[in-house]
Amino acid sequence: MNPGKPEFYLTSLAEAYVAMGSYSQASVVLERILSRRPQWLMARALLAVCYMHLGRKQDAVNAIAMINEQSPRFSIRRWIGCIFYPHRADVPDLMAALRDAGMQES
Repeated sequence: MNPGKPEFYLTSLAEAYVAMGSYSQASVVLERILSRRPQWLMARALLAVCYMHLGRKQDAVNAIAMINEQSPRFSIRRWIGCIFYPHRADVPDLMAALRDAGMQES
């Protein structure tokens, strides 16, 4: 493993937790990543998904607002293009969570 980029591997762990429906565990990992690299859009988007599934809609909306401020062209389509396994069965649900939190489609 690359010791210079541990957040990359933690993102994989968070995605695995999300795929298992363990949103609370994923959110802990993602918050850890963002404490080190607050500009990481993919981690923040996945954290918004977790927040939506945990019933923390305002936190999810705030996460998307931060993404929009940092990168106004970031969208669900771009997010899908960057995730590790975009054809998983849960991806439509994840997209809906991003949409409900206020992320633009494209």
